[in-house]
Amino acid sequence: MSVRRMSKRVKSELVRSLSTMSPRRRNHEDYEEEEYEGRNRNDMDERRKGAFNFKIFMKKKEEPKLLHILITGGSGHIAAHLVDAFAQQVREEVRREAMSKIESDIPKFRQSHRKESVANVRKSWVSSRLEAEVTKLMHSRLQITLVDIIEPDYGLIRPYTSHVKASFTDEYIMKSVLKHVDTVIHLAAVGMTGHYAHDRKACMDINATGTMNLLSWAKSSGVKRFIYTSSIGVIFNGKPLKNVNEIVTYPESFYNFYCESKAQAEQIVVKASTCDLRTVVLRFNGIYGPGEKRVTERVVDFMISGWWIGMCKPNGKEAQTQLSSVANCVQGILKAEKAMRGLDSLHGQIYNIMDKEPAGTFTFWQPLNDGLGFARKMINIPVWVIRPMAWLSQWIANTLKVDPIVSLLEVDLLLNDTTFDLKKSRNDRYVSRNSCRTSCREEENLGV
Repeated sequence: MSVRRMSKRVKSELVRSLSTMSPRRRNHEDYEEEEYEGRNRNDMDERRKGAFNFKIFMKKKEEPKLLHILITGGSGHIAAHLVDAFAQQVREEVRREAMSKIESDIPKFRQSHRKESVANVRKSWVSSRLEAEVTKLMHSRLQITLVDIIEPDYGLIRPYTSHVKASFTDEYIMKSVLKHVDTVIHLAAVGMTGHYAHDRKACMDINATGTMNLLSWAKSSGVKRFIYTSSIGVIFNGKPLKNVNEIVTYPESFYNFYCESKAQAEQIVVKASTCDLRTVVLRFNGIYGPGEKRVTERVVDFMISGWWIGMCKPNGKEAQTQLSSVANCVQGILKAEKAMRGLDSLHGQIYNIMDKEPAGTFTFWQPLNDGLGFARKMINIPVWVIRPMAWLSQWIANTLKVDPIVSLLEVDLLLNDTTFDLKKSRNDRYVSRNSCRTSCREEENLGV
């Protein structure tokens, strides 16, 4: 074969190869041009193959993944709002993807509707296709497991939710349901009121040791994120808390067993944080909102019964507080879950999640009182009257083994300033822009 038919690159390669060969090898009759050309073709095939595999790899990485969340205390009020919030978050992502898919089918749609008015038919066609695609994709993008010993409301049962009737302290059940879970949101606790409030062993076994076990099972199951919801009770000892931040030390003596066990759980969660299992602690204060039973509905019942007639001003001044609306709590949890997905995200942190603006512990509820049509004027009740009444209420409740009308902890929180520094939460974008007054007006408008 003539060398003149070779390409310049092949010629150069031939010259380099021949220059390094022995005379014997140069004269070998089987050493022909086709060997070089074949080698070049093989090299090109390998390069193309490598590039093709890289494209497949990139495509697989970009494919959306199922988000599997497990919520303890899954039949509670916050859990119900979390289900809606996560569904809305995922639905928006799915809707954008479904819309792009439908838009690619519009040319086919136009072709099949030549004789009809495309403008009239297109809107209903897109709407029906979009809803069908979103419903179809939601099953593959979101799964929420609700763990609680109480059956959830029927409204919480969705195609992407499931309920496990069990305690989060049950090792056998929890290990089975934690498989393939991405995020655990730990809401469940006991002892704030009721017969557990005076049982230290039960509080510590469930709130502290139970949380430690849940963390261990989550880690062994490959869970990536763990969100623990706590209370400002962990730093409250009956004295005012003014503009406190997250680094304030725990008190030497806790207010009750509930506060002690939650403080122990906080420390366990923070210390357990690793790159494989990222944890965060969110502190709430007096959770309230439409439909919330522990605080909001009890206040409404007080107003309706006619007992909301007075207020207390220690030293002639009403105590100030920053409560946690349900909306703020949910927003904090969503932001924590999303933030910890990043490889360089902060973890092992504690955040205060409260409303931005302080308000009076009694006047905060005034818009709700006005909305229900009750008198604005209230009598001033001395501290030496209201605290013994709360103590008596709690003693009667403990004797009868029922929840008290009002607990001593709740009264002391009403009588003392509890305001917080939200700088850390704001800098890390965990805190909401909502204020106490705005949220309370929303309750009034909703007719709570």
